[in-house]
Amino acid sequence: MIPSMIPSISLKLKNHTKNTLSSIFWYKLILLLSSSKLTHSMTYEAVPNLANRWPKNENSGIAAGGIWEFSIPEGMIELGNGSCRLEITTPGQSFVHFFNAHVSVFDGASSYEIFSMEEWEGGFMRGEMKFDFLTFSEAEPNVGDVTISCQNDTVR
Repeated sequence: MIPSMIPSISLKLKNHTKNTLSSIFWYKLILLLSSSKLTHSMTYEAVPNLANRWPKNENSGIAAGGIWEFSIPEGMIELGNGSCRLEITTPGQSFVHFFNAHVSVFDGASSYEIFSMEEWEGGFMRGEMKFDFLTFSEAEPNVGDVTISCQNDTVR
């Protein structure tokens, strides 16, 4: 009598384990799909502000340049999600420095991809995220020289 009960018990145990694993799978899938990073991806076109600029000084050899700033909504790019791509078209662009952002590998073109710094690195606290950068070039920069497009759906 006992040998005939063993397949029955084994079958019940297998079905219970299978149903439990299936329930866990569906629960985790629902949590994943309801996560804000997956369901609320967006792009944002930031407006650059040329806070200060100066012409090239022929006598001293100092290049023309400018200090730029732009803001994006809080949390748009953080914790390794998302980035902003900047296109800088000032003629004779020779130097760019971002004061408060990580920069991806430069590809030699006039575009830069940046990522936010975390709070522990001296990055942003709560509120609007503001980025600043410095440029040097042969020509004096103009407001239309920079375009900025941000997205928050690429995990880095």
